Amino acid sequence: MALNDLNLVELKLYTDRNVEIPIQQNELSLVGVQSSNVMKILFLPTLSDGDYRLDVQAKDKSGNKSGATPYSIKFKVITSKSVTQVLNYPNPFSTSTEFICTLTGQEVPENINIIIYTLSGKIVKEITKDQLGPLELAQIKAPTNGMEQTSSAPNLQTVFTFIK
Repeated sequence: MALNDLNLVELKLYTDRNVEIPIQQNELSLVGVQSSNVMKILFLPTLSDGDYRLDVQAKDKSGNKSGATPYSIKFKVITSKSVTQVLNYPNPFSTSTEFICTLTGQEVPENINIIIYTLSGKIVKEITKDQLGPLELAQIKAPTNGMEQTSSAPNLQTVFTFIK
């Protein structure tokens, strides 16, 4: 039996003060072909900046709940454009490191580059948006090796990052 009925899922949205926000039917839609035990729902509410909690409780067509308690997830809405929480680990590194940052705003920037510098100011590497792959407004990760653009050998180095 395909799961294709939005009435099989109960969604509740709350503010950080535990005030329930009514969910409108036009904010929900089924995504793709539903299998016998999987249902994907697209939920597109219009929210202002702040902290929220979403509780989800599903059931099958026989009324059996997906769990004793609803699945609950907390999230934050930030509509202003920013790049925050920029870090790389490990630093210093010898063979590879991963750059992590959080993108916020209402849309993914058209251009974003991560430029990696040595402490003396020399550019080690530039990672373009195309090299990052598909981006979403959330935390992005950019793994890289320790090789300079002009070298084939990794360097043990401490680096700093500029994102533009």
